Amino acid sequence: MDWWILELIKGLGLIILAVVLHRLIRAFGKDYVSDIFRSTPQIGRNFLVLADVAYYLIFAAYTLFWVKLERPHDWAVDVGASQLEQFVFSFAGISLIIGALHGLNVFFLPFIGGVLALRERFGQGAQGD
Repeated sequence: MDWWILELIKGLGLIILAVVLHRLIRAFGKDYVSDIFRSTPQIGRNFLVLADVAYYLIFAAYTLFWVKLERPHDWAVDVGASQLEQFVFSFAGISLIIGALHGLNVFFLPFIGGVLALRERFGQGAQGD
């Protein structure tokens, strides 16, 4: 197989991975976000939209960093071990980045939701007096 075919497969694979992961995260995360932002539902909806934009920007940037338009000098004309290794690293790298960011998001969102709920509660209490 020529080196550029593997590059094409990698690009398509990363795009498919982005769409599939986004659908999974969105499907399971929608209820989580609505629970966290129960007192401020508009902020929860806005958060989901902004998180979607950030997610695709990260995936697009990562994918573009890995694109090779010209065969590097140290690569063979046909696919070799170093190309396959870089192929696997590209998928492992984005999985690690998205997993770490998702973990941080899951960890910090309850704190942010709590702060917003307190702000909403005390803001309404001050206006009602």
